[in-house]
Amino acid sequence: SYEELNNFSDEDARQAALLTAKSMGEEARKLEMEIEAARLAKELEAQQRAEALERESKMTGVAGMRAFFFRQVEGATDVTKTNEQQIKEEAARRKALREAKLKMTEAIQNASKTKSPEEIAAEVAKEAERQKEAELAAQRQKEEDEKAARAARKAALNEKWSVKSPSTDHSLSGSYSSSKSQSGEIVRNTSKH
Repeated sequence: SYEELNNFSDEDARQAALLTAKSMGEEARKLEMEIEAARLAKELEAQQRAEALERESKMTGVAGMRAFFFRQVEGATDVTKTNEQQIKEEAARRKALREAKLKMTEAIQNASKTKSPEEIAAEVAKEAERQKEAELAAQRQKEEDEKAARAARKAALNEKWSVKSPSTDHSLSGSYSSSKSQSGEIVRNTSKH
């Protein structure tokens, strides 16, 4: 179909983007659960404090005074977080949640992104250039290897024939000249000096 022939999606990038989207989605869910748990803990603490104040208000005499002073001591030591600390923690959680959702959205958009024909053509040209450079490098290496092999063979032959034997030395001492005969054959004349 037309869509299949003209869909230039990068499957590797798509899979990587889908994995990123999945991990960001999981992180967002975890942050949402954290925010909900903190909200529930705050509500539970407020409910328990309200129940304690209700019980204290019903107490009379020494028990009532004891509960009142116990609450005053508890308020003086302040084991709970300040309102500012709680607000900062909630803001940090909401910010982390927004960032995770933004990253997840970007990853989903990257997963569904398709490449334009120009991008594909640029990638194909870049790959062709890289292959051409690799072929040229291989050709240069092959030429250098052949040159080295020829030099090694030449050195071996030179080494083999560099030792002169006395029996062949006197036959090579003459001068050579060549001339064409009437039949076109090359005739070599050797003359000794």
